[in-house]
Parts: sequence; structure tokens; C-alpha cells
Amino acid sequence: MFGHWLLPKGSDQKAGLSDVCRVVDALHDVTGSYDAIAIGTDLDGFITPVEGFASFASADAFANALADRFGSEVSDRLLFGNALRVLRDGWRGVAGA
Repeated sequence: MFGHWLLPKGSDQKAGLSDVCRVVDALHDVTGSYDAIAIGTDLDGFITPVEGFASFASADAFANALADRFGSEVSDRLLFGNALRVLRDGWRGVAGA
């Protein structure tokens, strides 16, 4: 959700949802899957967030826009499912070591 990582170097544009989706599409093209993609917001004040998602008050609209673009199953994986899966698998690995 950080425009600096979503836009070409030196761009003076403000990143938006279309840039987030473009990066998700590019990562999907490289990996062939949505399983390795998770969206983090970093809305703690360190970054300037993308246009249309300046606070968590916009979270529902952002999630709905992702669902419209990628479908609800994929958007759920991007927003929390993939990160949760990695955390669970990691914890299992540590507990089972």
C-alpha cells in the first residue's frame, strides 16, 4: 500500500487501487498463483497510503473493490488468508521442531 513501491521510480503520481491491482497481477504472472501475495496497509503513519485508503475507515470499500476485481475468494486470500496461512504454518513448524 506504499506508493513508492507501487509506482515506477521517480513517478510524481499518487498511487491508487489500480496500482495495487497491477502489482498483484504482476506477482500472479510471475508465480502463477495468488498464494504468495498478501496486502499490508502500514497505516501507522510511516507512509503516505494509496489514494482512497487513507485510514481503516476505507477498509470495507477497499475490500469490496478487490472482491469486484479478483473475486471474493482471492481477495480474502490477499487481505488476510495468505498471511494467516503462513503464520499458522510457521507456528506449526516451530511447535513441531
